[in-house]
Amino acid sequence: RVLSANVWLADIAAYDEMNEVWDAWVVPGQPPARATVESKLAGDYKVEISVIAALSPR
Repeated sequence: RVLSANVWLADIAAYDEMNEVWDAWVVPGQPPARATVESKLAGDYKVEISVIAALSPR
């Protein structure tokens, strides 16, 4: 279960495209908290994502 995510985009113009992919990936109606910003990334990377997740109790 993803609790939160930080997303860095090399170009903020890709925000809408990233949102389409994000929305297809997360559980509908239960998205994790998220911050998205533009940043210079290493090499030719276009996106970097860091998540915090937790295991559900058994």
